Amino acid sequence: MAEELNQDDTEIDSDIKNSDRDSIIDNTKLSENDELQDGTIEAKNLSEIEQLNDGHAEDSGPFETRELNDENTVQQSNMDDQLEYGDEEENFESISSQPEEDNLTSNQQEDEVELVPVLLEGRFEIISSQPLPEFDSPSAKAFETIDKRGVYPNLFALICIPGLVTRVEEAEQIVRQKIPGLMSLMAYGQIDWPLISRKTFALVYEKPTGGRVNEVFKIEESDYQKTEFIHSVVSGVVEAFEQLSTRGIVHRSLRADNLFFVDEQREKVVIGEFLASPPGFDQPVIYETIENGMANPGAREHGTIMEDMYAFGVLLATLSQRELPCENDNTEEIIVSKIANSSFATLIGKQLITSRFLELIRGLISDTAKERWVLAQITNWLNSMPIAPTPKSAQHEAHRPIEFGGFNHFYVRTIAYSMSQHREEAVTIIRDGKLLTWIEKDYDDDIISPHFKDKLEAINLRADRARDTDELLLSLVLIVLDPLSPITYKDQAYMPNAFNTAIVCESVRGGDYKALSESILHDIPDFWEEVNEERETQNRIEKISFSRLRSHLQRSSYGYGIERCIYELNWDFPCKSPLLEKEYVDDVGKLLPTLDLVEKNIDPDTHPMDPHIAAFIGGRVRKSVAKFLQPLGNTDEAKSILATIRLFSLLQTEYGPETLPNLTKWIGAHLGGVIKMYKSQSTQKMLENRVPEIIRNGQLKELLNLIDNPEIKHTDSVDYEEALKTFQSAQEEVERITQDMAPEAPTAILISRKAAAITSASIMTFSIIIMFFSL
Repeated sequence: MAEELNQDDTEIDSDIKNSDRDSIIDNTKLSENDELQDGTIEAKNLSEIEQLNDGHAEDSGPFETRELNDENTVQQSNMDDQLEYGDEEENFESISSQPEEDNLTSNQQEDEVELVPVLLEGRFEIISSQPLPEFDSPSAKAFETIDKRGVYPNLFALICIPGLVTRVEEAEQIVRQKIPGLMSLMAYGQIDWPLISRKTFALVYEKPTGGRVNEVFKIEESDYQKTEFIHSVVSGVVEAFEQLSTRGIVHRSLRADNLFFVDEQREKVVIGEFLASPPGFDQPVIYETIENGMANPGAREHGTIMEDMYAFGVLLATLSQRELPCENDNTEEIIVSKIANSSFATLIGKQLITSRFLELIRGLISDTAKERWVLAQITNWLNSMPIAPTPKSAQHEAHRPIEFGGFNHFYVRTIAYSMSQHREEAVTIIRDGKLLTWIEKDYDDDIISPHFKDKLEAINLRADRARDTDELLLSLVLIVLDPLSPITYKDQAYMPNAFNTAIVCESVRGGDYKALSESILHDIPDFWEEVNEERETQNRIEKISFSRLRSHLQRSSYGYGIERCIYELNWDFPCKSPLLEKEYVDDVGKLLPTLDLVEKNIDPDTHPMDPHIAAFIGGRVRKSVAKFLQPLGNTDEAKSILATIRLFSLLQTEYGPETLPNLTKWIGAHLGGVIKMYKSQSTQKMLENRVPEIIRNGQLKELLNLIDNPEIKHTDSVDYEEALKTFQSAQEEVERITQDMAPEAPTAILISRKAAAITSASIMTFSIIIMFFSL
């Protein structure tokens, strides 16, 4: 559970839980007399916006296509088709398609690691050698699971991508609850998964036994039966959304390949999982609203029931047709068509199985959120009750198009989106005045055109004062052109209230935080909020404190930077320290026990503190620890390790455990420099004798009281002062003697005269003796 910041730390919100409590009633089945007719929807002429090269552009920006199970080729933004697994995760991703004997990595085969079942909550046995690809999710792999108590006979577990945001708070609200229309979650938690040799998150569900809806549609030949199935889909989805809305939960993962028949009779439908990844992360672009479709998958907003309603409409459009008209379109083509012609015209074509649901679809996929149907209107539709028409808002169209990115653009939103995908060319048409001319002369509306020149001049002045002038210029211009669109900067496109999941996804995929950080330092989110301050969208967006994030990013010391932003914005994200690489520490209370556990596998010369651990502590503790963080990165290791002991001692006192023998031993190996900070040899000797005993006790506070003890410091200081005085006295005596022995000193002269006389007498005596013996 998320903890609250207090004192100097303020809570930064990242999730939205809006609810729609409109009631619905059960759906009635279609009768055999219902007419199934082929319908033709007349879309706006696409010739005005079709690509100028008479075909699909080979280079259409940083987007790729991928095939989904429902055979619709749809697009995701440039996240390497969601997230690419690293060297360890490649095995994790592919195990569902491998024979059992191939389910070991090469290292595991060499070490003869046994794929033993893994227990969750001491009860649910997850069989790592039995993958169930028929229940896979885009961000999780499915495996056979057994309830050792024998209560639940049909279970499977989803093993999540390590470190990816899992929706733990929502899981807490629905676990072991029979929610109509929703696949039942039986358990969740962390496990040590042998196939990737690290800890990750697991979700245990009851198996729906009727198969995926989209797979059934592939083999079902009867249009009448398909229509009956769609009616079951409507009933199941409406039931699920009603239940979720009363709990303030949005699903954000409704799509054709995430819908299951409950049993082999295929009379009821349940929606699949939605907890294994951030909201909207697994969704193909066609299932996302225009604005969210523009954003990177990990940077789509949490959303409200309105986003679920839109996905519901796209789902019905998919099931109601043999093929979508945008089947082979890329992302840019889909987004441009949705803006220019509406989502309805983009998604509905001439290959309808039934026109029974067209009115419902039209109401659900309205591109204006306030015009979109919600549960109450769906209920009226199900009961054949009249539905009050919603006034449709029309967008302004230019007198003449502007050619850009392979399209003729009549709408400011389409040109803005294409500019975000072709950034170098976009900067050119800004700087050479082509865009301004089109806005003022050809677009000529009452909102953008009158003020665009002044805004452009102000943006130019601001951008010219910054580094990455062109990128900042383009980002700000695109916000002015399309205020509802995501913030775009370099290769990043994120909704402002999804910055938290955007940085997590970059972390998991091993990406570069630089573009995200720069966008904050350039105050781009603040500019976005200024432009949108009077728009209704702001009423449903929980604001992230970007000024607070900026202050973190402007500090390079331990405990701050982008790492602090990650942990402060994502309360369930585990610590990404290399020291904890194979662990899953998502709570600050688990940090010290885990470091104590991994000590045996760590080189003792390795420092037990790093930027991620410092930021994790700074972002998660309930009190301010700012004064402890600054000295952690000191280049003097003695001062750094002493600061580490102070901070760890505070954590042990606050969270336990009582003893940490291994961690204390690890820290003890670095105390040589700290002991040498004491000047008295007697003090150093005393510390060297007492430290090993305290290390065995495993209490950091006791160790801190010894090596950072004011009395010992005072005694050491006094002893040092006495030793210094003695030394100074001795030094003065040496200097006096030296001075007395100098040639010009009186004492030296007297002594030299005596020595000369003695020497002369001796020489005379010696001479007389020689003369006497020579006679």
